Amino acid sequence: MKKTVVLYPGLAVSHFVPMMQLADALLEEGYAVTVALIDATLEWDTAFAAAVDRVAASKPSVTFHTLPRIQDPPTITKDVQLLLGYFELKKRYNKHLRELLCSMPSRSIHAVIVDSLSNQALDVTEELGIPAYSFFTSGASVLAAFLQLPSVRTKGQPSFKELGDATLNFHGAPPMPASHLIREMLEDPKSEIYKAMTDSLSKNLEAHGILVNTFRSLEARAVGALTDPQLLRGSELTMSPVYCVGPLAEGPAETKEKHECLAWLDEQPEHSVVLLCFGSLGIGNHSEVQLKEIAVGLERSGHRFLWVVRAPLGDNLDRNLDALLPEGFLERTNGRGLLLKLWAPQVDVLRHRATGAFVTHCGWNSVLEGIMAGVPMLCWPLYAEQKMNKVFMVEEFAVGVEVVGWQQGLVKAEEVEAKVRLVLDSEEGEKLRARVTAHKEAASMAWKNGGSSRAAFGRFLLDAGPRDRLSICKISAMRIPAHCIAAASLVEAGIGAPGRRSMWGKKTFVLYPSLGVGHLIPMVELAKHLLRHGHGALIAVVDPPDADAASAAAVARLAAANPAVAFRLLPAPPSPDAAAHPVKRAHDTLQFANPALRDLLRSLLPAAVDALLLDMFCVDALDVAAELGVPAYFFFASAAGDLAVFLNLPYLYPAVPSFRDMGRALVRCPGMPPIRALDMPLTMQDKESDPTKVRMYQFKRIPEGRGVLVNSFDWLEPRALKALQDDVCVPGRPTPRVYCIGPLVNAGKTGDSSERHECLAWLDAQPERSVVFLCFGSKGAFSAAQLQEIAHGLESSGHRFLWAVRSPPEEEGQFPEPDLERLLPAGFLDRRRDRGMVVKNWVPQAEVVQHEAVGAFVTHCGWNSALEAIMSGLPMICWPLYAEQGLNKVFMVEEMKIAVELQGYEEFVKAEELEAKVRLVMETEEGKVLQERLVVAREKALEATKEGGSSEVAFAQFLRDLEKKSSYGNGECCIATDQGV
Repeated sequence: MKKTVVLYPGLAVSHFVPMMQLADALLEEGYAVTVALIDATLEWDTAFAAAVDRVAASKPSVTFHTLPRIQDPPTITKDVQLLLGYFELKKRYNKHLRELLCSMPSRSIHAVIVDSLSNQALDVTEELGIPAYSFFTSGASVLAAFLQLPSVRTKGQPSFKELGDATLNFHGAPPMPASHLIREMLEDPKSEIYKAMTDSLSKNLEAHGILVNTFRSLEARAVGALTDPQLLRGSELTMSPVYCVGPLAEGPAETKEKHECLAWLDEQPEHSVVLLCFGSLGIGNHSEVQLKEIAVGLERSGHRFLWVVRAPLGDNLDRNLDALLPEGFLERTNGRGLLLKLWAPQVDVLRHRATGAFVTHCGWNSVLEGIMAGVPMLCWPLYAEQKMNKVFMVEEFAVGVEVVGWQQGLVKAEEVEAKVRLVLDSEEGEKLRARVTAHKEAASMAWKNGGSSRAAFGRFLLDAGPRDRLSICKISAMRIPAHCIAAASLVEAGIGAPGRRSMWGKKTFVLYPSLGVGHLIPMVELAKHLLRHGHGALIAVVDPPDADAASAAAVARLAAANPAVAFRLLPAPPSPDAAAHPVKRAHDTLQFANPALRDLLRSLLPAAVDALLLDMFCVDALDVAAELGVPAYFFFASAAGDLAVFLNLPYLYPAVPSFRDMGRALVRCPGMPPIRALDMPLTMQDKESDPTKVRMYQFKRIPEGRGVLVNSFDWLEPRALKALQDDVCVPGRPTPRVYCIGPLVNAGKTGDSSERHECLAWLDAQPERSVVFLCFGSKGAFSAAQLQEIAHGLESSGHRFLWAVRSPPEEEGQFPEPDLERLLPAGFLDRRRDRGMVVKNWVPQAEVVQHEAVGAFVTHCGWNSALEAIMSGLPMICWPLYAEQGLNKVFMVEEMKIAVELQGYEEFVKAEELEAKVRLVMETEEGKVLQERLVVAREKALEATKEGGSSEVAFAQFLRDLEKKSSYGNGECCIATDQGV
């Protein structure tokens, strides 16, 4: 007998339709689905009855059971008291719901899923011992805000209505005016409706978990907050697990007859039509005055439009539209505008190629439908939580712009015109479309195999069913605290249930990067490597108090690009000393984050974490690992040569002067080539400074780990690996076990894409190996004088070039985008238009270096950039700027022989020097030798990562060593190569 999941939807289209999409997902997984319906229709919402009939007819595999009518049902009014009658109605239907559940075969019910506003049913499921889950049909940001309202407004404080437009601050969501809350929460806190609403919101936490109609990458910050123990601080409530299973939105209509509006859209140009549609409820109707303002604004904009018109409140559309709209409007816009009464197939319209913008009331279903269609939105909230959604759409997701006139009760024609033009005509509109497209791609990935929502849904099914009733009763009785629940990203990764193995069936790793996106990106590549080998990976990211470190927005972008990787945003630790050096502040922040990391690991133990993989700067996490008995390894994302030097420095530096005083004098680390003191990292130039002391402390603790995974490969760095193997780097103790498992780099996009960056199309038109690519990382900004010098050098070289330019450091705050005409020599862009391309700020580097037109790479020597060039067989011109890049330059030029050095990089590179080095690489015999060396390096890199290659063998050895928990402890060291240990 199939297991059955019982669905108990709400009495509104916006709540019913997503739950029916959930029914489809359950059917696909082989479950039977029964939908329990109430025989009650709100007279003013006839759309709901029509939706039920339509869905029931389209889903013959789903059992729809209508519960018997109750006598004298409560009145549900169309005002602020609406939910009082609604809650009473649902409560009185508990008796009939209980009868239905008891009538079903014993032990056949896998779970009951109730709408979040129908949670009175949780009393029934609790009584019967049936696993029950709440289905929250809006987003995670709204849920996080709702759950914090009791702590945001404490007893005795002014009501939210009295606060007016005062700003409310939420963990995991942007601040918003109090006036944007749902109308029930703007009532007197002593009123019946206010108390009923707060009780309803908190009752959802009595469920075994909450399914949310969103996807992780869209609302990463809110999802992180929902797993944070600080979310419900000061409350007696405990958080339930959260499963992000969206987007659950209605697909295109499956009808034989094509709606007239779709035929009209077929005749319109791509992205040329504005859709205006404001939901299914009569609450969304506009006044006659407002309808006229909309009409005038649309006409003045000059753009095509498709407008779904509803009658003004208390009116109907039986009379002619001419009476509601400006005189002659229909005739004047005939051909470029189409008006529909009451309804249009919104999903089909949004997904039509002709639709270019969407004026929406910000209902969550509409938001998801707009995102899934990749259509930028104009936000015009009307009722329910739509004002809150507007804030998230504009401030957090960046998928819409606000139509601000709604706050004064009338949106003027001038604003309609201006906002339509902004989205369809301006550069800002293009950026908006690009962001929505990125979310669209992430949404499409979420429900694919390996996607975050599919993984979360699978985890819910595992957690829900009666594996045995005793275990369910125990879980319910324990009410595990919020900080011990691996909800959201943990659930989505298949990690987190005590005693349960990962969904991948092999090992589970928690990855812990340092602060900053530059440290997070290599960890993502490591996570992808682990996933490719069938293991589970969770990246735990500290939510830092400093705005310049890795932010939730950055996590969201990476999550969108890597849907199979699970992320957990740890709560922000206390702020360190504001006056301290940034290196010291970052170190202290990571140290203060130890309790949050400890809580996370405890929630996964005893059997769900096989190892903790640490960034080189997260050394104090060793204490947490030791306390919990978790094997700890370091992931060193730079070169093995850097590792050898760093391990030796705590012992070498006390015996020599500060590097800044040594200048060009050579520093000699055992087994390594001589290195000029000025090539040592800038943060270590003064041996008495706080940042140097922090770094020495960190480097000295690295050997306490069980080993180090290095993003390199044996052939590339034999001298460094020999030094590490010969135990000459760390005096008096063994060097940590080293596993070269690289190169782990972003492979770039594959296959054709309609959203390719413009620079790639430009490269397509250039001859093979003819272009010099200049790109200097996310912090690679030069002075205006240096930019001018680079331009002169490129022009004098005569070679084609692709150059990523950032504003000078002193201008970045004022000018996020560089003013190229002002910064570059007069006429330079015009003179080099056919042979050069200058791009502002960012290019898709991984794709550019792989392009056949690129023949040389002027790089800052970041290790990830060096590996990407090696994997593309691309010769490099070294211009190190910061961090360990000076060291990398030494190894790349002198040891690996894959690059040449630009003289003068320490202060100022002359145009003549850049011209000479470009010509050397692109024209000379020495350049040909360099090219041949890179071809060999690429072949060796590919060999290393193939089955039986040195990096694959080292990774296998790492896994075998991990099993030897009784043989080796943290700090006992050896080295793994392709010959093993």
